[in-house]
Formats: sequence, C-alpha cells, structure tokens
Amino acid sequence: MLGLFVALVLVGCERYEPESTQQQAEQYYGQKYACDAKVVDSHDLGSYALFGYSYNGTEYIMSDGCSVVYEDYEGVFRDNKQEKEIEAAVLAYAQERLQSIEGALTAVEIEAVGSPPSQETYSGKGVCWHARYDDDVEQFLKEERPSLQLAYHRSGSQVEEGSFSYQMAYDAAAAQGLEDAYVALGQYFDISQINLLVVDRQTFEEHSNSDDLTLFNEAVRYVVSFDKNSAGTFEAKRLKPSFIRIANGIEVSSATPGIALEDGDVNLRSRALGFVSWDLSEAAANRLDTSELHYYVRNNTTDWIYKVEGIDKFQLICEPHQHVHYAQINNEDVLYIGNKDNILPQVEITEINNGVLKATYRTVFKESISDMRLTVIGMGYKDNNSGSESTLFPSRVVGETKDGWLLEVDIPKNAVPNNTLSFQVSYNGDKDVSTQVKKEVQL
Repeated sequence: MLGLFVALVLVGCERYEPESTQQQAEQYYGQKYACDAKVVDSHDLGSYALFGYSYNGTEYIMSDGCSVVYEDYEGVFRDNKQEKEIEAAVLAYAQERLQSIEGALTAVEIEAVGSPPSQETYSGKGVCWHARYDDDVEQFLKEERPSLQLAYHRSGSQVEEGSFSYQMAYDAAAAQGLEDAYVALGQYFDISQINLLVVDRQTFEEHSNSDDLTLFNEAVRYVVSFDKNSAGTFEAKRLKPSFIRIANGIEVSSATPGIALEDGDVNLRSRALGFVSWDLSEAAANRLDTSELHYYVRNNTTDWIYKVEGIDKFQLICEPHQHVHYAQINNEDVLYIGNKDNILPQVEITEINNGVLKATYRTVFKESISDMRLTVIGMGYKDNNSGSESTLFPSRVVGETKDGWLLEVDIPKNAVPNNTLSFQVSYNGDKDVSTQVKKEVQL
C-alpha cells in the first residue's frame, strides 16, 4: 500500500518543462504594447487529472498586474491587458449583427465570446487574446475568430424522442437569407457550436412553454448547424428527420446534418440465429461519401432491437414501440430484432439445498465460447451484523449442456436470505467478458 502511495505521489509531482521563457513573454508583451513591463512572477498552467496535475503551459504575471499565458498545444502567447474593452466591443458587435437577422423568435442572449484559459491554475481574469485591439473590431475578430456562445434552449423533454437543443429560433416564413447571414458571421466568430431552429411561428408560440415540440413535429422545418470546410469557412447543414422503411414496423432516418436517406439506402441482411447485418448500400455510401452515420430509429413492433457488441454483449437500441432520438449504428454492424429472452444470457436456478445453489447458464453463443470461468457476487452481512455488503460466493462449473453450463454456488451462512446474485462469466482467455446476469433468489 505504501509503495502504491509513493508511486501516485511521484506521478503527480512529475516535473514540467515549459515550452516558453520569461524573456519570450516580456518580448511579446513589450512589442505588442510598446512598453517595458517585466515578469514579476510565473507558474505552470495545469488542471487536475488522474494521478495529479497535468501541466501544458505557463502563466506570467506582469509588473502592471496583467497575465500573459502560453499554452503548449496552441503555441502562441496571449494576454488579458485589453480584456474589458475587447469584451465590450465584440459583444456589441455580435449583438448588432445577430439582431439585424430577420425572423428571430427568441431573444439574442450572448453568454460569452471566447473562453478563458481552461486550466485550473490560471489566476488572471477573463479571456486572453493574441491580436492587439486598435478599435477595428472586424479586423480584430478576423485574426482571433473566437467562439460565439449563445444561450441554449431545449425542445422536447430530456427523454422524449426527437428532443434537441438550439440557440436561436427563426420564423420559417422569414428565414430567407438566414444561413448566409450566419455563414457571413462565421468570418469573425467560430459558430461551430450554434444550432438554429427554423419553425412555423404559430406552432412555436403555442409550444413556447411546453416540451412537446420535437424534431418529428411537422412544424419544425429543419435545424441548421455549421461545419468548417477545408478552406476554413463555414457551411450550413440542415437536419430534418425523413424516415425510410427498412423492415415491417421499423423506420430509420439520418441524424447527421446535411445527409438524407432514400428508399433502399439501408437494408437488413439475414444472418444465423435470427441476427441481421445493418447494410448501407454501396450506392448510398458512394452518394453520401461515408459509411458511418448517426440515425433516428422508429420501432413500431413488439420486438426489441439490440446491437451485438461481442459474445453475450448487447447494446439496446430500441424497446418495443419506442422512437429513439439517436442511435450509433455503423455499416455491417450485427443486430438482433426479436424477443430479448431468446438471445440474452440466462441463469435458471434449478435447486437450493444444504447450502448449495444449483443453476444453469445458457447462451446462444455456446459454440463460440472456450475457457469459461465463473464469479458469483451476492450480499452477505458485515462482521458486526449491522449491515450487508457485496460478498464473493464460492462457485464452480460442474458440467455442460447443449447451450450452456451447469453451475454450483456455495451459500455463505451470513448471506442475506432475500438476495440478488450477480453471475459474471469470463471466457476465451479472459479477452471477452459476458454481461452480468443478475438473479433475484430466496436463499
């Protein structure tokens, strides 16, 4: 234990070698402001991480009280000497530009322009800038291109299908030129985090105090987001779910902005044991120039939809009669559509007698499993009998069946009678571990 403590301390105190110097900081500051301010103090810029602080820059305190920072990953000096006048100028500029865009249904609420250094040891105030501000706000912003952060609004509840976040809502009837106006704003700001809602005004006003306006609502014309292209300029991408049928009762839509699916783009190819492969057609992959998409899924069947992530490992995509806001499914992923009891690993308790529990573990992947190992965790009383805690129950594999293994579990005398046992199975040389199977049982 002492050795582990020493190791952690040594890792946390690893020496940081800065990539900038005091002389460089003074030279940057003096040339920028034509002054002779000197560095009076400095310290590493870092944040708490596992096993201590992770440092990646330096903050220099100047003789006039301002901070000069150098973050290694960025490779430039920045300072907060003009922070207040810059904040006032860029906020006013952004406010004026946003208010000039017609059709807004929400008020312009600018939360911030740019971000202060993210390291916890930063002791200065506000955002630090590299370019000097000389009353030409547009030229300054072209050099800096800081992030523009607007207030978030949420449509739809946290769990309801089709919920989404947006910063500004616009009347669809007055949205002409909207995207061009924001792309133009992208010459001065990073707008990659901005999402715009284009919606029917009347419906928006009717739903302004409710959470049932979702992406699937016909009144929502589309949502606009902005991506930077290879030339460094922003492009507008629209998103509006448009569903195609891929099986009886199952529909999908692209959830990737700027991409819409057409009939026949996605197919389910049958595999053994009732599994299917998610198949994005070659024509669709060529047309969309990608094989990886995000999807919305509508499941109007009585079946469960799982993605197979390994032997006895399944990720739930959809429950019966569920509409999923978002699902990460890639081309050629294997899915199961049906009754979950047919594929999820099962434990059946067959006997409890004389302090021994007998059970059967079943899996559809029996033929693919070797070197099966068992661990059983249950609840047992603490030594002072004042409460219970997780306890390892001695267990073993005593035989095989066509679709699984026969198990025996010894019941500790201090085990809680009304118990939940967790059967944890590892196999194939411990490279894969099955999902845990929990079983409520009266011991």
